[in-house]
Amino acid sequence: MNKIITFTLGLLVMSQANAQQKRTDVLIMGSGSPSYKNEVYYSVENGVIDSAQVRNWDLGFSAPGNFDGRFYGITANHSNGVHIHPYRKGGIAHWSTFDTTGWKSNAELINSDTAWDKGAFNHGPELHPRYGWGVYNSSGQIDGDSLYLVGFGTYPNYTSFKKLWIQQVKSSGGVKIWKFRYSNLDGSADSSVTLDMTNYQKRNFAYYSMRNNVAINREPDNTKWDLVLGRYYGLQPGTNTYYQVTGILQNYGVTAAKASKVDTGTVDYLNYLNKFQTNISTIGSNWKLLNNATFQYYLDDSLAYFVKNIKGDIYKITFTDNFYSATGKTTINSTRVFTNTSSVNSFEKNNFISVYPNPASETVTVIMDNKNITSCEITDITGKTMITKIVNESGFIQIAMPVSTLAPGVYMIKAFADNKMYISKFIKN
Repeated sequence: MNKIITFTLGLLVMSQANAQQKRTDVLIMGSGSPSYKNEVYYSVENGVIDSAQVRNWDLGFSAPGNFDGRFYGITANHSNGVHIHPYRKGGIAHWSTFDTTGWKSNAELINSDTAWDKGAFNHGPELHPRYGWGVYNSSGQIDGDSLYLVGFGTYPNYTSFKKLWIQQVKSSGGVKIWKFRYSNLDGSADSSVTLDMTNYQKRNFAYYSMRNNVAINREPDNTKWDLVLGRYYGLQPGTNTYYQVTGILQNYGVTAAKASKVDTGTVDYLNYLNKFQTNISTIGSNWKLLNNATFQYYLDDSLAYFVKNIKGDIYKITFTDNFYSATGKTTINSTRVFTNTSSVNSFEKNNFISVYPNPASETVTVIMDNKNITSCEITDITGKTMITKIVNESGFIQIAMPVSTLAPGVYMIKAFADNKMYISKFIKN
């Protein structure tokens, strides 16, 4: 008889208790000139959380301090007419001799619409020690070795320019600091800026206006919202072209699944458990369609989305009432279909899930007994799905999950069985 090792586990069970919480909310970006004045931050549980001006900032510097994509990510506000071009004529030694001749041959750098940390400055290789705009050094910081031309207005007829040098990001004693420098092309109005991220707790980005020379704390608490309705550059299907669109992006740690050509009243989230994505534009802009004859938007009434919030609750999202371009108005129906409840147990004969070995380096094995399991997935601590395995087995089950390609750290294993989700954690060494 095989010996079963005893572990202490955090067991998270997804149940139908308190499901079917429903709400209908109207999101309005604002009318006037310019249009689409505000971004609207939305919680699938609590409705509209806050709004923030779209056009009062130029650059966004990632605020979280862990050394991952969120440590060195920088975004540009394309919706405020901010355009980033790489300087190809030399590195930072060319600051005083910055030459814009032929600048149009250097293609504009665009924020990704799939990940917050893949901003306009994060193009190029991300192979240690190089990370987009700079190079990691042995002192635990990234030093910028690139210059950028920033154009303001509409390409190619920009109304003004700045030259920009992202100098450094570092974390020391738990304090994360950004440093950058910018000026007019002739060197006048030279400004050196330091941003201390202790002033941006529970924010995804610290924002800065180069035109007004001011730092801006504009986001709501990032633990309070799941989705944001706003303007961004979206990659058009089947092309390599980005266009400015109005759509919905999801927060860090929030995942979503698209259900198309369905009856939105009866569609079941269980059919989409293995389709949840961390891609921030999973909802995106295509829930509304443009009638080219009337130039008015209409909705696809066979489209729904499932959104898993930071708490792990799952909500069904549908759009009702047309999108009104004059005011940036849309209406969202949000229905909670499953709720997470947690408890702590030890692994013994009647418990549901165990993981071994823990820590693991090559493979972890999931053990479940007396369950009809449909799938298993491994996520990182932000909720990003790293590995998914479809199972469809019942009884006493042992599922081997390969983990050799994962970076060292803490991960969650989620097993879906009998209309519930069971979760445990393990360490990859």
